Order: sequence, then structure tokens, then C-alpha cells
Amino acid sequence: MKKNVWIFVLFFVIVIVIGLVTFAIKDNNKQENLSSNKSESISESEEYFKWDALDETMITGYTELGLKQTELVIPANCQNVQLLGHNPNVKKIVFENPNTEIQNVTFSNCTALEQVELPANLAKIPTSCFSNCKNLQSIVIPETVKEIGSDAFIECTALESVTLSEGLEVIGSAAFSDCTALKSIVIPDTVTLIERCAFQRCNKLETVEFGKGLITIEESAFEMCDSLKSVVLHEGVTTLGNSAIGLCKSIEEIYLPASIEFAEFDALVQTHKTKIFVAKGSYMEKRIQDLMGIEFFDVEVY
Repeated sequence: MKKNVWIFVLFFVIVIVIGLVTFAIKDNNKQENLSSNKSESISESEEYFKWDALDETMITGYTELGLKQTELVIPANCQNVQLLGHNPNVKKIVFENPNTEIQNVTFSNCTALEQVELPANLAKIPTSCFSNCKNLQSIVIPETVKEIGSDAFIECTALESVTLSEGLEVIGSAAFSDCTALKSIVIPDTVTLIERCAFQRCNKLETVEFGKGLITIEESAFEMCDSLKSVVLHEGVTTLGNSAIGLCKSIEEIYLPASIEFAEFDALVQTHKTKIFVAKGSYMEKRIQDLMGIEFFDVEVY
């Protein structure tokens, strides 16, 4: 009898040991599979791109597989990216590394691109970075960005929403030119310069809220913005270039501060009746009679 009991106990112990060993093996395999899947995921993401032979942190283009993707994640080990333009398939781009830098023309002519999540610590939107991305619908500029480069979003004809954050200082030449879907824009108080043609031919642009830190509006910055009805410039603006606010078919009123020190001959040229408000005794009160197109102006001194 005792012998049978011990045999049963031994059998029970063996069963428990085998169960524990089996569980440990399965758990280990599971962990290995998770690790393997994670590695495959990272590897797959990296394999969508060409990497610089001398700098393993720089992406310099797409692989054949990458060019077929509709959503792309720029891997965390990428510190610099360039030459990812002319992609007809990608719709969404996300950056894992908040410090990744973007070079000129990087995403130009990505005609299917709809959404971009920019690196959180980006310092500048470079020249022609998203030019001719005709399906890009919205963009949020991080607060670390000091400058939007020339032609950065030119001809992004589906761009309806642009969020400019405090910290931005310069909006470059033709940065948003021909963004024909854009209806409104708020210029942060930190912006001091709007360069030439920055919003030229944004013909659905109805409202512009100008920041209080603005100093210079260069030539043609808001030229042919056919839906713009009112322009209110704050004290601090000193310079208006040629056709800075010109040939806007719907504009009804323009408020000019006493701080303006120089305005080009055709800075405010219009082709229809527009009411211009100028400060008494200011440069613009004296200058307004010399401006081209004065026959279309109704001047009011305040």
C-alpha cells in the first residue's frame, strides 16, 4: 500500500515539473516571438528607405518597397531626411524622432500626401519642403519653428487649415502662395516679417488676423487675395512693399497704423473702391495722395 502511495506522489510531482517546464518554454518562445516581431517591425520600417552610406542616420530616398506604402513612419534612428519627394502613393507621414531635421525639397510633389506630423523640435520648415503637395489638407507648425522657408507650401491647393504657433518669426517668400483652399490665417505676435508673395493668389482667403509684432510686409505678400475683405494692421508695422495688399477684388477697408514709415508707390493698389483709414498726422496720411490707384480710395483720418 505504502509503495503505491509513493508511486502516486512521484507521478504527481513529475506531472507538475513537466507542466512548469512546458509553461516556461512556451513563455520564453512567446517573448522571443514578440521580440522577433518588434525587430521585424523596426526592420521593415527602415527597409522602406535608402540610407546614406557614410551617415547611417540620414535617409536619402525610398526603396522600391517604400515607394509603394501609403503610410510611412520616419524611424527614431533617423536624424536627417531628404529626397522623399515625387511619391504618388504616400498619404500620411509621421516622425518618431522629435529632433529629426528636414532638408530642402524633401517632400515636394508628394501629390497624394494628406497628413503630416512634423518633428516636435523642428527649427525651420525648409525651402520647397511641401511644394505642390496638392492633397495636403492641414498642417500644424510646431512652436519651435522660427522660420517657414520660401515656397514651403506653394501650390498646396487643398490646404484648408494652417496653424502657426507662437515662436514663429519669419514667413518666407511664396511660402503659401497659390494655396487656393485656405480661408483664414492667424499670424502670431512673434512674426516680424512676411516676405514677398507669401500669400499671393490665395483667392479663398477671407480673414487674416495680423500679429502685434509684425514690422514688414514685403511686395505682393497678399496680392490677388480675392476674398479678403478687411485688413487691420497694428502699431509696429513700419514698411509696406509693392502691392503688399494689392489687387484684392473684395477688399472693403484697410486700417493703417501711425507707425508706418515707408510704403511703396503701389503698396495698396486696388481696382475698386476701398476705404483707407489713416492716423492723423502720420506718414500714411501724407503719403496716401501719392499712392497709385488713389482714385479708388476713400480716405478717412482717425
